[in-house]
Amino acid sequence: MAAKKKPRGRPFQKGNPGGPGRPKREVERAYLDATLATVSPADWQKVVAKALQDAKAGDAAARAWLSKYLLPQDVGDVFARLLEGLE
Repeated sequence: MAAKKKPRGRPFQKGNPGGPGRPKREVERAYLDATLATVSPADWQKVVAKALQDAKAGDAAARAWLSKYLLPQDVGDVFARLLEGLE
């Protein structure tokens, strides 16, 4: 006997919105605020410069990290995979 399927588009009983949804961003905001208070733009510039230096020296993780931030999402993913194949 086949299992009964839920109807598509209405998986919850009428009146049940399906749960509380995504939590508020308050916790994420607290972590972001703490990070921004701790890491100055000058510090971040040094981190990026070091990553660039490491990427030029052949560090695949540094190349992938830089491509994640510098290239559009789909291009960055493809570029990172291509670079992994070069090693």
